[in-house]
Amino acid sequence: MRIIPKVFKRIHKTIFKPSKFRVTYSFIFFGTVNTLITNIFLQILINLFPLWISTFLSQLLCLIIGFFTYSFFVYQVKKISIKQFMKFLILSIFSWNLNAILILFMNNILNINIRLSALLALPFIALLSFFFQKRYIYIK
Repeated sequence: MRIIPKVFKRIHKTIFKPSKFRVTYSFIFFGTVNTLITNIFLQILINLFPLWISTFLSQLLCLIIGFFTYSFFVYQVKKISIKQFMKFLILSIFSWNLNAILILFMNNILNINIRLSALLALPFIALLSFFFQKRYIYIK
């Protein structure tokens, strides 16, 4: 089980050598990995459980993976705190709700396909998340 963090750490050191954009590139990389893992997990769960249980469990996995990968690999926190986790949890809940509102708005008001709406909302949600994590959760 300890091999996974070692693999991520090796990838991180190889791809994201120290530069002024390291945090940005790391955020994009680990956010993409997190999104892929949780969406694959969601697709598997949808076949086993009702949709609301499947989405809840995939969001929970997204929260856990996101908090630890952003803490250790993106912002390189030496010691995480409950305060950081609570801020991350609040940001996650806010982001999930804003994402749903944006998708519904684009789909119902602007008549954009729901799947396209979800894709269009994603960069905005990621940018918002990056800003709040950098400025309010992982303050150095």
